[in-house]
Amino acid sequence: FGVLSEFNIAIDPEAATIVFESGLPLSVAPLDVGAKALVYPEDSAKIKEMNQTGDMMVQLFKKYRGGSFGTGLKMYDSCAIAYLLCPEMFTVQETFVAIETQGAYTAGATIVDLNNRLKQKNNCRVCVDIDEALFKEWFLQAISKCK
Repeated sequence: FGVLSEFNIAIDPEAATIVFESGLPLSVAPLDVGAKALVYPEDSAKIKEMNQTGDMMVQLFKKYRGGSFGTGLKMYDSCAIAYLLCPEMFTVQETFVAIETQGAYTAGATIVDLNNRLKQKNNCRVCVDIDEALFKEWFLQAISKCK
């Protein structure tokens, strides 16, 4: 069983198509890159002790999370924010992205043509990797600045 679409695109593939066909400059930090933006148990312990915000975040991690405290929590949303604030921690590729809207079983599937097989004009910057150590450093530093 494979996942072809992320939740928001699966819910409204037609709206996602409008966005990707808009001609606006777009960037995507996909789930597979977000899955590498991890906070490990020793990081959670540090975060909890940093400040009130850190303690609150660890409490939230206990209820809403991807991954686990044992294997690392996946910081999908923080990954997207990191791209906006510190894009140098990402490897990015310009490519063509399209959303399937007609498939009986594939509506919402996101096509990311990293190998240019479709010979379409690039319409998106796609994060294909993240410097995990730099992400962790950035994440911990950001939380340490909170109150």
